[in-house]
Amino acid sequence: MLLLDDMREALKTDKTGTYYSIKLFSKTIQKNGEVGTIGLCNVYRNGTYKLKN
Repeated sequence: MLLLDDMREALKTDKTGTYYSIKLFSKTIQKNGEVGTIGLCNVYRNGTYKLKN
């Protein structure tokens, strides 16, 4: 199961469009005592997303 955190940021815009930045967490990893962060990504208004490095 994944949890999402919108990181309380306002909408941003880049050459692809307007997006929110979100952080992805794994509940399974968290249950094992770790932070559980598995990635950061930008989710665009049209539903597409890009993983951030």
